Amino acid sequence: MRTIIILLTICFVLGCAEVPGKQGEQALVRSAEMDYRTATALMKKNKFNDAIALYRKIMTEAPGTQTESNARYQIALAHTLTDNPEKDYVTAVKEFEEFIQLHPADGQVIEAQNWISTLSLCLDLKKQNESLRKDNEQLRKKIEELKRLDIRNEERRNK
Repeated sequence: MRTIIILLTICFVLGCAEVPGKQGEQALVRSAEMDYRTATALMKKNKFNDAIALYRKIMTEAPGTQTESNARYQIALAHTLTDNPEKDYVTAVKEFEEFIQLHPADGQVIEAQNWISTLSLCLDLKKQNESLRKDNEQLRKKIEELKRLDIRNEERRNK
């Protein structure tokens, strides 16, 4: 009889020990969801740095949850928005790649892949544009040099 009471006590204690853990986990998920809504509202108000900081908090406090996955995607997206004065396509590509690597089965993976393709194209075009701008500047300098040379030659002919 004593053994049964001890076993029942142990089962009760172990059973109770699990419940707070589950409740604590549920509380973290609820907190992460509230933070996610707050971060989304901050994004709509163009407070990108604050939103990104809150999304990063979600990533550390609720890893492996759908809320964490959504937060990671939103961080990448925040770096693409034209209203964001600190937008950074290179960072966005890295964030989208990390999102895909960590959440390959997420429903937003195809969108993330499309963003990566589009942003990579934009970055390549930006590089080409810069190269053409440099070439154009060199050509302008050559034209000015040739104009000066032509003027000198014309002056020599007129003497």
